[in-house]
Amino acid sequence: MKILRGVRCVSILVASVVSTLSTAAVTFTTDTIISFDNTGYDGADIVLTNCTVTVDGAHSFASLRVRNGGVLTHSFNPGGLLTTNSTVTNELHVLSGTNAATLNNSNVVTASVVVTDNSGTILYVNGVDYATGANPNGQATLQRVPGTSIPDGASVLVSYGTSYSVPSGLNLAIAGDATIDPGGAVNANAKGYGGGQGSGAGLTSSGYVYAEGSGAGHGGYGGMSLSGAVGGNVYDPFVQPTDKGSGGGYGLGGMGGNGGGAVRLAVGGVLQISGSISANGQDATNSRSGGGSGGSIWLSAHSVTGSGSVSATGGAGE
Repeated sequence: MKILRGVRCVSILVASVVSTLSTAAVTFTTDTIISFDNTGYDGADIVLTNCTVTVDGAHSFASLRVRNGGVLTHSFNPGGLLTTNSTVTNELHVLSGTNAATLNNSNVVTASVVVTDNSGTILYVNGVDYATGANPNGQATLQRVPGTSIPDGASVLVSYGTSYSVPSGLNLAIAGDATIDPGGAVNANAKGYGGGQGSGAGLTSSGYVYAEGSGAGHGGYGGMSLSGAVGGNVYDPFVQPTDKGSGGGYGLGGMGGNGGGAVRLAVGGVLQISGSISANGQDATNSRSGGGSGGSIWLSAHSVTGSGSVSATGGAGE
C-alpha cells in the first residue's frame, strides 16, 4: 500500500529584490559535506555540477545553482539528530573562594571534566576538590568546595568534551536566485526518520503468526497493514512543514522504510525549478514491513518558475 505525504507547498513572498555586492562563486565538482557547524561557505555563490553536496543545518548562501548531474541533499540519522563532539584541552581558569568560574564553551559534557593544577601534575577530584554546575544561562561552571586542596586564587587547567546536536534537514536562506537546472536535483529521499521512528511511525501487528508493519503517517494517516496494524499518526503543520517523514512499521522480515527528509528553501530572488526537488519516503525493505512517509518541502521565494517536479510521496508498503 502506498502512504502519501502530499506536501507540495510553495509560499510566494512578495518582496523587493535588493542588489548586493558580488561575492566569489564556489563551484563543487566532487562530493562534499558541509556540516552544520561549518560556516566557511556562508555568503558565497554556490554552484554544483556532477557531484553530490551534503549540507546539514541552517546556512545562508548568496545564490545557488544545481546544474545537470548535481545533487543537493542532507545527512541521514535514524533518530533525526546530527551530533558533533569536540574536546577542549587545558583551558585556564582562576578559582577564588567558592565563586563559580564559567567554562568557555557551551554544551559541556560535565562527566568528562578533568581539572589539574597549572603544571598539569596534580589531578583534582570532583566532589572533593571542586564541583561542576551551571549558571542561569545554562553554561557549565566550576568552583572550589570546602576542604579542597586547590589553593584559593589558584590557576587550574580544565579539559572536557562538548556535544552538540541539531535536527537533520536542509535549511537554506538564499539571498539572490536559486536555480535547479534540468538534470539537477535537491534530493532528500529516505533521509528522514529510520524504520519505526518519528512521530508518525508505523506500528506492528501482534497476535499473528507473521508480524506485519503498517505505513508511517505525516501529512495524512499511514496505511493499515494486512493483519490490522493501524497506520502512523498525522503531525507537522501542513502549510509550513519543517519535520521529516517517519519510518514504516517493523515486519517479520525487518524494519520498515525510512521517511523522507526535510527541505526548506527561503529564496530572496527567483526560484527556478527545471530539475527536481524531492523528499520521498522509502519503500518497505521487505515483504511484511511498512513504507516510510514522505518528508516535508517548504519553499518561499520572490517568484517561482520552471516546469520541474516537487514531490514528498510516501513509500510503498508490503
